[in-house]
Amino acid sequence: MFTLNQLKAVLLAAAKNDIRYYLNGVCVDGNQLIGTNGHLLIKFDIEDCGYKSLIIPRFEVEWFIKLMDAKRKRNRVNKKDNSVITILKDDADYYLYCEQLDVKQWFKPIDANYPDTQRVIPLGRQDMQAISFDCEYLKLIQTVGKMLYPHKRGHYAQLEFFGKGNGVKINYGEDDVCFVLMPVRDIVVFDKK
Repeated sequence: MFTLNQLKAVLLAAAKNDIRYYLNGVCVDGNQLIGTNGHLLIKFDIEDCGYKSLIIPRFEVEWFIKLMDAKRKRNRVNKKDNSVITILKDDADYYLYCEQLDVKQWFKPIDANYPDTQRVIPLGRQDMQAISFDCEYLKLIQTVGKMLYPHKRGHYAQLEFFGKGNGVKINYGEDDVCFVLMPVRDIVVFDKK
């Protein structure tokens, strides 16, 4: 089980029309809800759903969120209400389900192996000089923080650096979410002659 805001957050990190088709969705892997596009990773620790590397297609997640938002608006449900979502299986078919609002979205999982995200979550700090990042991803992390924790007065993040070629772990003050931002590869500019 996970919340609607957690689902929205990982969807922001999920790829759109990537050649690596398995990134074009969100993954439920045991007790983790994960979204990544290869540059940014957002991971939540959730209640164990019992599924291993179940990849829900982006389109189906977007449609489910639209259904949920429409039902919440129609029923005048408080925006701060964070509805609980479960994944259920009926024979060979899977569906996202919110019991509170009775919203159901069937989906066919992406048949692939999701990347081992534990490999990119930094573990030990190292000395370094400089790392380049895409600032759009930092803005996206701030957006997720405001969405998940609207009660906070300030939205401050702690960045942990783990060496030049490694990602940066971003702590947002809550233990249930993990952000990892991957560095931009060195860009070489060639002189035109």
